[in-house]
Amino acid sequence: PVKVYFVPHGVEFMMLEFDFYEIDQWEGRDCIYAYVNNEEIDLNVYNQGVDEGLKRNTTENGIYWESRSTGPETQIGFNPYNDQIHHITAYIPKYIVAAGLLQLRLTTRIDDVDTNESSGFDNIKITAHKDCGPCIPDYMIVFEDFEDESIDGWTRGRLDFDMGFTTFLGRYNHSDSIIDGSLDPFRIYNVPPNANSITIELDFYEIDAWTSPDCIYIFVNGERLDVLFFENAVDEQFKSGTSPNGISWTSQSKAIPGNIGFNASSADQMHHIIAEIPAQLYHTGKIKLQLATRISSEENVFAGYDNIKITAHFDCAYPSAAPSGRVPTVSDAPSISASPTSKETPRPTHRPTPLPTGKPTYKPPTASPSVSSFPTSAPSQVPIYFAPPFSGLTDKPSSGPSVSLYPTPLAPASPVSSPVEPHSCECTDAESRYFFASIDNPSINCAW
Repeated sequence: PVKVYFVPHGVEFMMLEFDFYEIDQWEGRDCIYAYVNNEEIDLNVYNQGVDEGLKRNTTENGIYWESRSTGPETQIGFNPYNDQIHHITAYIPKYIVAAGLLQLRLTTRIDDVDTNESSGFDNIKITAHKDCGPCIPDYMIVFEDFEDESIDGWTRGRLDFDMGFTTFLGRYNHSDSIIDGSLDPFRIYNVPPNANSITIELDFYEIDAWTSPDCIYIFVNGERLDVLFFENAVDEQFKSGTSPNGISWTSQSKAIPGNIGFNASSADQMHHIIAEIPAQLYHTGKIKLQLATRISSEENVFAGYDNIKITAHFDCAYPSAAPSGRVPTVSDAPSISASPTSKETPRPTHRPTPLPTGKPTYKPPTASPSVSSFPTSAPSQVPIYFAPPFSGLTDKPSSGPSVSLYPTPLAPASPVSSPVEPHSCECTDAESRYFFASIDNPSINCAW
């Protein structure tokens, strides 16, 4: 099934939501896809007998999506097999809908030829977000404390747990200490290329019997930060430095050495590291964060990494260059205290923020846009990546950090029905405007 929707002028991003009904005996490679203006959202495989829970990822051109089960498997209807409902949410950057149209296509791929498995889609809602508020000088792009046990997007990432440290990225040891970095964990993040600077914060866990020359390095887009040596009997306290291309960094011990977990006979220590990245190092809109552990001893020496936070900073003297409206800010992140994060850190809810009840301000359109007005070339301005209110806007690279900033030009769509025409919203104060379109009621309304 395919449908085309109009998109109001001046949106910052679009939010797509719908419910997917996994009906009867899904198994093997049975899966679904959603396509937004030909950009594939691979929602992956669903199986009867498996509660898929939370799945999330980012498409090649920056659509961040989540699939979240609304409840356990149970027999809901049709045949006497268990069914399950999944709520899908996708955040669509503005450059994908720059032509003013959004074509939604929902695809089911089922191997079985009999009638004991099928799919359904319901409660489709499309929301347009406009930035009408004041400039926000700092906003959080991502915060990862790994308490949800997810390492989506990480290459060579793995998790470990101890009551003293909770869940973290690690442990890494001598076997991972290859000098060419081929075993180092890394992740690539989308960042707004027009930000004045980017700040990266993380906790480094010095676990067990570290001795010189054991050390760590942090690479940001290939630029090495020499955080240097650690010893378990030494309180390193405060260290700082600047890389050749201008990344300034600090490392601060959180407490004196003492046993925190794992080997009870060894002292451990936590260090909080902050790095400020100048704009010339992320002009492509990408940051590759690589964590390098270099350990000489083959026994009882480990490294861990936790509480990774990336923040974009803007100069609000030029508000047109900075994000505004309802985007996550640094204050939305959990505070990074001297103690590690709790195992009971709550997960974010998928439910949208309730809308106020005030009457909308709108103006009927004077003409319908042409369905054939999809762009034939990349946008003329560098796209601003938005920060979805979950785990951050990230990519899971398939072949290294070289990813094109611009999306592939879209082919003209062939709508199967007349597009739904919205009212146009005008921003009259510091609020975002929304519009909705559903299968049951195709009319679109502006709202506060």
